[in-house]
Parts: sequence; C-alpha cells; structure tokens
Amino acid sequence: MPAGIYIANCYDCDLNVPQKGVGATGFNAVWKLEIVSKQDGTPAARKAKLTHNVSHAEGAAGLMHAAFRAFGLTMDSDQDEFVSEQCLVDLSIEIQKVGKNEGREQNRIQALLPLKGAVAAVGANGSSAGDKGEDPWT
Repeated sequence: MPAGIYIANCYDCDLNVPQKGVGATGFNAVWKLEIVSKQDGTPAARKAKLTHNVSHAEGAAGLMHAAFRAFGLTMDSDQDEFVSEQCLVDLSIEIQKVGKNEGREQNRIQALLPLKGAVAAVGANGSSAGDKGEDPWT
C-alpha cells in the first residue's frame, strides 16, 4: 500500500494481556483496521488490513488518548464501541530491519487521526495540546 492518509474502518478491538516479556505486567490495546479509501474518498489501490498496537507502558498514555480521539470516543468508552467506527490512518513505508522479511518494504501506521472536524497536531508520542498525560485506564 503506498504511503499516504487513508480512511480506515475498525473491525476489531481487543485488550491483549502478554504472558511474558516486555509489557508482561500490563496489557496492549490492539485495533484491527481495514483501509476503505484514500482520504479524499477515492478507492485505495487495494483493501489492506492493518493492526495498530499501543502498549500500556510509561509514556504511552498520549498514544492511547490519540487513538480514542481519532475514533471520536472518550476515555470512558467501552472498547466494543470502536468496532465499525472509522478514522484516518497516516500510513508510511519502511524497510523491515530484522527477521525472515529483512530488507522488504512494509507498511507502518504513523498515527490515527480524526475523520471528522479539525485534525489536531499530534506529536510523536501521541500527545497534543491539552493532554495531561493521565493513564487512560484508571
């Protein structure tokens, strides 16, 4: 899928509790998205399914807030409310650095952005003006 901004539909959202390793004391929020079209509404080159993960780790609260905002939901929303909602996905291409696909191009979600209304500038850690950095799960 070429780099760009696309409209995506969320078809699944889940909390995944790791069994061991990094993040084993917390959980990961996992959004499964399907590209619907380009930002301007023209058909995408192909339908692509992507996964967006945010770990419950120090410094990730801004990313969690940004994901909720992208779907127009508040932090007290139930994760099931994401299903069938749409947002914009800022998609890039990067080269796989390790593993069996080393050297191959792959898509990477840079940010989830609101589909409607003004798009607030979101920093690399997902924070934006007005964020207090609270833990979104407490």
